[in-house]
Amino acid sequence: MERVSYTITEETRCFLDALNVFQEFKNDFLTALQNLYGEEQGEQFYNTEKEQFDKIEHTLWEYMRVNVTSGMGMNVAKVEI
Repeated sequence: MERVSYTITEETRCFLDALNVFQEFKNDFLTALQNLYGEEQGEQFYNTEKEQFDKIEHTLWEYMRVNVTSGMGMNVAKVEI
């Protein structure tokens, strides 16, 4: 797969980092629940928290969206994703 370069601000990169860490947290939390309670019940427990996770993720995206639209073209650096 070919890597594509995008231009983003340092602040946007911080939001993307936060989203990555949050995704890792969710994955690790699911794994921990499945290890403790079994795959099916662990997933059920995880899904009871899904609404809260979605709210947090939505909040991160909203703050990032505001940052991206207000800072377009200013203070940018090339990064590879």
